[in-house]
Amino acid sequence: SDFFGGDMFASVFGSRSGGRRKSSDIKASVALTLEEVLNGVEKQVTYSPRKICNPCHGKGGTGKSCHACNGSGQIRKQNGPFLIQTTCGHCYGRGMKITKSCETCNGQGFINESQTVAIQVPPGIENGVILALGGRGNIDVVGSVPGDLHVHVHVKPHEIFQRDGHHLLMTQTIKFWDACLGAKLSIETLEKKLVHLKIPPGTKFGQVFKITKHGLPTKRSRGDLFIQVMIDIPTDLTNEAKQALKEFEMACAATS
Repeated sequence: SDFFGGDMFASVFGSRSGGRRKSSDIKASVALTLEEVLNGVEKQVTYSPRKICNPCHGKGGTGKSCHACNGSGQIRKQNGPFLIQTTCGHCYGRGMKITKSCETCNGQGFINESQTVAIQVPPGIENGVILALGGRGNIDVVGSVPGDLHVHVHVKPHEIFQRDGHHLLMTQTIKFWDACLGAKLSIETLEKKLVHLKIPPGTKFGQVFKITKHGLPTKRSRGDLFIQVMIDIPTDLTNEAKQALKEFEMACAATS
């Protein structure tokens, strides 16, 4: 890494956490239904961050004090006006040379430990949003600041509704005669409420109607529900139905 963005800069001037180096972040994911997006939800997220091994306290075992760093795990060198501190390359920051490895971590000093954390997902959250929980990530070095947990949000597809930002889209099939004569429909929204939709006479295939304030919540308001009309054209007609359609065609032609 370069001087101004890498480890050397942190070793000279310290990190933003009181001079302690920050460890790496860890990723996890959570899947939400569209109903959970509507209302917001608390979800349990299970992941396995890197933690200090408790039996050996991150040492990796027992042994003798490292002669290179005098047991500190750090090497300090003066470079002009700067005091540069780096991890000891002989003991890898442990402060000792291991003679007997810890059985719990196999001499690594760290273990990946499964844990579960509750996260509060706000209403209306977008697919792909990353929720960050500070201090819930890995611990890479003894004495370092824990990294963060980044939870990636995935919203599962819905069998009826499609999402467009905070708006919802759906299709509704109506009968041919309802498109011609008009009708009044009852539509079930995402929150299981019935709303009425008036279909005017002469409604065309693919025509879109809007029901306001029945989409997903925003910070200050709420999106809309858009309904695209599909028309069911009958295929198995009786002779009486065919005759009625012919009369209908003749009546329409007479008025055009």
